[in-house]
Amino acid sequence: MTRIDFYVLQASEPQARYPLACRLLDKAIKGGHQVVVALNSDEQQSALEHALLNHRPESFLPFRSSDQEDCAEPIILDCKNLSQQHDLLLCLGHELPENFSQYQRLIEIVTQDEATLGSTRHHWAFFKERGYPVHHHTL
Repeated sequence: MTRIDFYVLQASEPQARYPLACRLLDKAIKGGHQVVVALNSDEQQSALEHALLNHRPESFLPFRSSDQEDCAEPIILDCKNLSQQHDLLLCLGHELPENFSQYQRLIEIVTQDEATLGSTRHHWAFFKERGYPVHHHTL
């Protein structure tokens, strides 16, 4: 069964999720994980790409867009479909991907803005109702 982790930030700006996303992605790929990041839009994908490229000068986070089929990077940024088979799903989008249960672990980063709070509260209830192991981390 998919392990679910919610990381709760006190920040109210949705873009505050990107630095934490970079840290979590860095840790995940150092641990040998393959990650898909579910996103809302091309604009959100561009913002995350910028954050990944500027994360830490001494660290490189190799990623690709889901439409680049010819490279095998450990991080896939996807705002269209989540067909890749990886073991970790970082959900930054407001919609829960239908195939989330194919992943060993799902991570959501919560900020205090209305849209993010609304979608993550809905996701939390969905997971709890179905008996998923849900973990809460306040940062």
